[in-house]
Amino acid sequence: MIRGTILLELSVLWCILSPLAKPGELDMSYVRLQKLTEPMRPEIATTFQRVADILSKTTNGRPLQLQFSILDKEAEEPTPWSVAITKEGAKVEPKAAERPDVEIITGAETWWEIAEGRLSPLEAFLTGHLRVRGSIERAKRIFLRDLAAAPAQLPDWLR
Repeated sequence: MIRGTILLELSVLWCILSPLAKPGELDMSYVRLQKLTEPMRPEIATTFQRVADILSKTTNGRPLQLQFSILDKEAEEPTPWSVAITKEGAKVEPKAAERPDVEIITGAETWWEIAEGRLSPLEAFLTGHLRVRGSIERAKRIFLRDLAAAPAQLPDWLR
């Protein structure tokens, strides 16, 4: 129930603040990720390895368990991918994480748009194409700072 409430509150906040924002303040391009697919669209596993490589450098040794649940039109169940960051390094596996700090649930095509830098995770979240379970604060840090393509000056309401 709490997650649904957070989603509803963010959606309402978006509807209220969008028309009131200064020009460019809600430009979602500033929260796009570093490109995870260079030089061309690789296997999906490569995008998660790139996430692990980036996070292992930006989390300063803090442990982190991420789970990505990728929904595919052809599969009945989501495909889980876990990214574990430890003091020893990063590990990516095509399985569910035991106790993820953050779970990202999204469709395969949405993930590709995010990984290619064409769609911001925040925009995907606010439009219902990406869901987050677990620590929303950790998710914000991961996607709006650690994996961001460029340092962002976030609006106060998003900090």
